[in-house]
Amino acid sequence: MSRIHPNTLTERRPLSTATRRDKWLIKVTPLPWAGDPANRAADGAGSDPATLPEWCCQGRNDDRYFGAVTGAPELVVRPLSGWNAQGVYSELSESESIRRPMWDVATSLGDAACPCLTRVGGQVDVVRLFTEPTIRTQESIPACNKVRSADCGILPMTSRQRPKRSHATTSSGTAGQQERYDSSRSPESAPPSQRNVVIAFLVVAACLLAYYHRLNPTADNSTFSSRSPRPNLPLESDARTEIKIAIRNSWHAYADSPAWGSDEFHPIGQTGTNLTSAGSIGFFIVDVLDTILLTGDMDEEYQRTRKYIENDLSFDVDGDLNAFETTIRVLGGLLSAYHLAGNDTLYLNKAIDLGTRLLPIFDSPTGIPYSFINLKTGKATSDWNNGGYSSLAEATTIQLEFKYLAELSQKRVFWEVAEKAMEVFKHGKSHNGLFPILVSPEDGSFFYHIRLGSRGDSYYEYLIKQYLQTNRTQTVYRLMFNQAMTGVKEDLVGETPLGMVYIGELHPGRSSYISVPKQDHLVCFLGGLLLLGVTEGDQILKDSDVMSLPETIQEDWLLGKELIKSCVDTYKQSSTGLGPEIAYFTTRPEQYVKIHQREWLISNYDPLMPPLDARNILRPETVESLFLAWRATKDPIYREWGWEIFQAFNKHCKVNATGAFASIKDVDRVPPQMEDKMETFWIAETLKYLLLLFSENSVIPLSSYVFNTEAHIFPIFTPSFDLDEG
Repeated sequence: MSRIHPNTLTERRPLSTATRRDKWLIKVTPLPWAGDPANRAADGAGSDPATLPEWCCQGRNDDRYFGAVTGAPELVVRPLSGWNAQGVYSELSESESIRRPMWDVATSLGDAACPCLTRVGGQVDVVRLFTEPTIRTQESIPACNKVRSADCGILPMTSRQRPKRSHATTSSGTAGQQERYDSSRSPESAPPSQRNVVIAFLVVAACLLAYYHRLNPTADNSTFSSRSPRPNLPLESDARTEIKIAIRNSWHAYADSPAWGSDEFHPIGQTGTNLTSAGSIGFFIVDVLDTILLTGDMDEEYQRTRKYIENDLSFDVDGDLNAFETTIRVLGGLLSAYHLAGNDTLYLNKAIDLGTRLLPIFDSPTGIPYSFINLKTGKATSDWNNGGYSSLAEATTIQLEFKYLAELSQKRVFWEVAEKAMEVFKHGKSHNGLFPILVSPEDGSFFYHIRLGSRGDSYYEYLIKQYLQTNRTQTVYRLMFNQAMTGVKEDLVGETPLGMVYIGELHPGRSSYISVPKQDHLVCFLGGLLLLGVTEGDQILKDSDVMSLPETIQEDWLLGKELIKSCVDTYKQSSTGLGPEIAYFTTRPEQYVKIHQREWLISNYDPLMPPLDARNILRPETVESLFLAWRATKDPIYREWGWEIFQAFNKHCKVNATGAFASIKDVDRVPPQMEDKMETFWIAETLKYLLLLFSENSVIPLSSYVFNTEAHIFPIFTPSFDLDEG
């Protein structure tokens, strides 16, 4: 197994070839310059107080400024405005750096790491940590000066000094959390050197956040301060009203057009298409049904939909359909509607019919489902475009649906096929809890990239959700989730030179994996999922609460919040305020995007012929994470970001003639060029999560429900079947 340096993401390096030294970076927005304007200009800060830049404090492993605190960083301060007009980064030398106004910052930092931000009178913007190879043998975690360690709530220690974790239950408010995290693996299961980068970053972040909030009890609870004034949020009820209007208009644009009954909708031409030439399977209508129910005031639209399902929906369709999409959208939609409509048996009977027709996909030697199914003939086939392999997500994102169907119908076969498909992953050889995105239904072998984007994402999502769905009875999936998140933190987390965190990919090389700084929009589900994994849906936590929890929980919590911020940045920093389908994050200072001054780029971008990466197709993952983060923290920043995103959709994606919404081809083109497609997940997921973001916790409480990967709503239950945790 290789360990990829996050700042040289194309480099292969075996773990054993180098030790590491830690670097840390703290962005600070200081108070306005109060000194001589001439001196301020000479120091490179500019002459206008309104243009005072943020300052960076960059530490290096050295003890000259920290006396006996071995391994603590030397402090060199430089302005972030070191980018010149051509977008080329120029770093100040050490001698140039230690002077006013930076001297005051350095003096405070030299006194102690934690209180520097408040002593300078500044606002924490973001905290980051990364590593680089060195021949030095000592490894240490940059921590607070020992004099001030009590203020931070932790003691400085090296990775070798870190105590073993206890399996004891924690105190009130966090009962069981330590056990549920730590029982997944022993402290020795991952070498300390492998985890040093993530542990150090998160520990320092925790220290600084805790101390900052202690000295500023009235400060915004958000981890990140916006660089621009925040928008005025509407009242909660007004926001819901606006979102409901978008739901209603989107639904009527489809329902009142010739597309009614079709699987897919083209809002500009107002036409519909089906997934096969044999006819519709209710793809659109069923997928959006529970969102209509959730609004609470679309009874006429609901009755029309129910009538269609009762009289016109048939699964006797002679054509090949993607089994994964059919399961998450149609089967999931029927099961959710059954519950939300008060156990209306119409939907359960349709779900049992569809579930039975899907069973042949599991008739493989391994139980891994085949990719396609003919619902009329019952013939299942492999995806020969991928050499007969199924995708990781296809194989492992049917479990919530089939397990709930088994519980409702009391047909054990649905449970058994869902569990058998997981056996390959329970006992297979993973890469630090991670699996390649292609798996053979014939022999269970794996192939291709490791990533949390397309074809891989919902495997990781359904690990924690299977545990939650079954009322925490299937603990094997909690343990698998913990192990996978360790792999994510050790092998996939990357960082830009200015400190933005992202989730990269591992591509197979000749002798080891090569890390690539590519992040699909699909990956943005992970930030919220990490927070859900911490709270398990039944707690509201502040950063200070989390700092008293076990180390692994702190890591997941802080990483989740960092990832949400990075995903939101891909929206904020685009010309339309909407995120692209795929972003590549910068790994070297000279890659800093010159035109847009941002830390990510769209590969092979050409405004005359934008690549598919530049599209926004109304995806839900970012607002999904904002919803989960709001429920976990009650931090208003998540609603503010969600409202900004909703406004951008309204401004750039609305088809004015009908009120429908359409995908756009280029998030950096204003006005954007539209594509004639309104994905079903626009109503089924994106608008649903936005509606819930501005609803009370009592509306679909996360302590009682889980969402499938298509945002369909399933109640938590204790399985009536005997469970095999093998």
